[in-house]
Amino acid sequence: MTQAPTLRPRSTATKAVGYLAAGTATGLATAHLTIYTIGYLSTPDTPVSAYLLGGVAIAVMALVFAGAALALTRTSGPQRWRRTLLALCWTAALLLTLQTLMITLGEPGLLIQPAGPGPWSLIGGPAFAVFAWRSRRRRPRT
Repeated sequence: MTQAPTLRPRSTATKAVGYLAAGTATGLATAHLTIYTIGYLSTPDTPVSAYLLGGVAIAVMALVFAGAALALTRTSGPQRWRRTLLALCWTAALLLTLQTLMITLGEPGLLIQPAGPGPWSLIGGPAFAVFAWRSRRRRPRT
């Protein structure tokens, strides 16, 4: 007889890391959209498509990652979208970590500028990874 996987109760640390991950993704979306909007409005020859793809689409994706972390943090027990939310959190961890690596290799000074993607990615990547790891289901040992 096999048993269904059980969920561990959410600890305070898991919730804190989940809220940190959501906060960093929201900060990244806000900073990204603000910088792209200012750049778009200050240069008249910037095409709308560059603004929409480079600014708005990235901000929306970061907000989707933040929403996934919040939904996974705030709900407990089995739920229908759990695997999708976990996949989104792992994707966010991967993308933010890769972004941090590319910023480090390209322009390390951006890592400490709050208006840039550096600090949000530097904190958000590991926060999403730790949160997704702590939110996984634990299978009972047989």
